[in-house]
Amino acid sequence: RSGQMKEGVFHMLGWVIDISALLLVFSVCLIVSEYRHGPRERYIYKTLASLMFVALGAIGLYLHHWEALPIVLGLLFSFGGDGFLALYDHKKHNYDFYLGIATFCLAQIAYSWHALEGGYTMWEPLLLALGLTALAAIGIHLFQMKLRGGFLAAILVYSLLLTFAFSAALFRYFKDPGPATLLLAVGKALFLASDVFLLFKYFYSRPHRHLTAWNLSTYYVAQLLLCLSITAV
Repeated sequence: RSGQMKEGVFHMLGWVIDISALLLVFSVCLIVSEYRHGPRERYIYKTLASLMFVALGAIGLYLHHWEALPIVLGLLFSFGGDGFLALYDHKKHNYDFYLGIATFCLAQIAYSWHALEGGYTMWEPLLLALGLTALAAIGIHLFQMKLRGGFLAAILVYSLLLTFAFSAALFRYFKDPGPATLLLAVGKALFLASDVFLLFKYFYSRPHRHLTAWNLSTYYVAQLLLCLSITAV
């Protein structure tokens, strides 16, 4: 029976490698389509890439059961957030942006839940998150971001939740170092970086033309590392 279980695990890990390879292909196609094709191609590749994350999350549930549930929920909420922001990119309706931010807020709450599992304290991550959010507010002012009213409030709330999720993952790695917690911490750091790029893409007066590529590259690597933290370790 033990041999059958090991064989099943190795079979699942083979699927992880195959799905990760497909994810890489779809992500590259998405980045290229952002510069060379229309919205139809972008929606197709974005959906395919997101489905690969959901597939990896399902494998994580198979391997680790309820322990992997918060990451899977985070992936699903991120899938929804991607959809709303894609609509905002195409139609520029403010409510799509707010729905995207709200859905990504739920994703960060789920990721924080995973990082705090096992009785880890929330106070140290909260203090770091408050400091990072204060730096974000200062940066928004210094770079004269085109953020006012509801957009600014939504970004600051999301920034607090995002930096808390990153801080919780970082402190978990410091207190319980290992491959899984390292993947989690690096994944959240790249997630944070991807959203910094996205902020400049949307709201900076002179955005660099390669911001989209930087945003998508760091975002998809971040999500992949979060998946691998519950599947390949």
